[in-house]
Amino acid sequence: MEPVAKSINEQLAELPIIRRYVDVKGLVLHFPRTGLVMVPVERVRGGWNCVVVVGNKTYPRGGYDLFVSDEEIRRAPVDVRGGA
Repeated sequence: MEPVAKSINEQLAELPIIRRYVDVKGLVLHFPRTGLVMVPVERVRGGWNCVVVVGNKTYPRGGYDLFVSDEEIRRAPVDVRGGA
């Protein structure tokens, strides 16, 4: 029997909460669950629209604007690598 993939909520529950606030417009954030580095640009209900600055094959840099929930924002540290 193959292992069942964890839900996003289960994955987020395993990550530490970095911040209680979600006022993060313009910060360069690293999202450990996905490995993406994004910049929140617009607050929307329940989260942020973010621009990908370090992506992967599925979500390349500059190619996507993604919605990120407040719960994921709370767990995303500031990227201190300079977007590398």
